[in-house]
Amino acid sequence: MKRFQIVILTIMLASLSACATNSLPSSSTESSVSISVSNPQDFLLELEDMETSQILEELKISDGGYTEDCFSVLSKRLVEFPEDTLCILNHNKLMADTDFEALVITGIGAELPYIGAAEEKDTLYKYLKSISTDEEYAEIASRILDEWLSESDGS
Repeated sequence: MKRFQIVILTIMLASLSACATNSLPSSSTESSVSISVSNPQDFLLELEDMETSQILEELKISDGGYTEDCFSVLSKRLVEFPEDTLCILNHNKLMADTDFEALVITGIGAELPYIGAAEEKDTLYKYLKSISTDEEYAEIASRILDEWLSESDGS
């Protein structure tokens, strides 16, 4: 009887392993944070649970299908946790690629007019404006603010 239980347990573990392997997207070998979902709402929920650095990784490997969702979540994080988000954006290794950095800053700037309440946006605006040039993330804050204002003016 004990041998039968071991065989059943082995079969169950093999099945679970196969399920886990089959549920991963083909790009999962390239990135440990890649997610696979059946609809956009599930993807957005997964993004909201990710850390900011993981969202940047997802955006980097994205084929463009969910970039707006990534920018939306990054913008919400910037509104809710401006200092933490700026620090991550400033120090993340992916942001060393100037084209990717420009994409992220432009995307966040385009989303900010639509994220948060007026009071939250006003608070963020004042915060970004108050960062002095000698602070470590002054440059990225200034670039995000410029993109945000240019998007707001164009709307």
